[in-house]
Amino acid sequence: MINIILCEGKTDAILLSYYLCKTAGWTVLKKAPKGIDIKPKNQNQSAFCYQRENDILLICGVGGVTNFQKFIQDHIIQIMKNQRNISKVAIMVDRDDKAENDLLNEIEQLFSPLLDNIASNHWSHHTYMDAFEYEVSVDFLPLIIPQAQVGALETVLLNAIAEDPYDEKIVTQSQKFVNKIAPVADKYLHTRRMRLKAELSVTWAIQSPDKAFVFIDEQLQSIPWENSQTLRECFTKLLEI
Repeated sequence: MINIILCEGKTDAILLSYYLCKTAGWTVLKKAPKGIDIKPKNQNQSAFCYQRENDILLICGVGGVTNFQKFIQDHIIQIMKNQRNISKVAIMVDRDDKAENDLLNEIEQLFSPLLDNIASNHWSHHTYMDAFEYEVSVDFLPLIIPQAQVGALETVLLNAIAEDPYDEKIVTQSQKFVNKIAPVADKYLHTRRMRLKAELSVTWAIQSPDKAFVFIDEQLQSIPWENSQTLRECFTKLLEI
């Protein structure tokens, strides 16, 4: 069976692939099967396949929240209509400061007319007609993160890092530093989202000053996220794929 996870960017996709390979037994598949071999159109997008026994998992970073609609219409809807062995489809989006119902309505519109009546962090069963007018069934999960507070993926990672009492102090002081310097660095930290990214970057720079200039994917893969209770709770539904 084929399973699909969509997320906003390459960072999200890297974290999910690392986490699911470590915790759920998925392994990298060097070549995507025919029919789901998506070719990213720019460097901010990614599409990689993973395998577990006879099942395939496609994880896509769409290149930013504003690119969801085009990416889904250009690639995912076509896959869902042309492949009868689609089992599960999940989409992970940042909560930011939006109302949950507004986000769910936006997600439904992205997959219109294939989906309706979805609920956050809950698998729901749907049926639709494929390109050959056969009825197809799929389970769908909208995962809005964080689940219980305003924020984004960076919030979840900071919470995971702060599980350790020693590192919790570093996270707290990093957040205080960014908030203090933000008014004089508004050219770079002009939005709440940019300040949140800075909080994570400062935390990482303090934890691993010798790795401050490595690429973010290397930094993500150097931390044993699979041991985090925060991430286990956040991604528990994805482990059902």
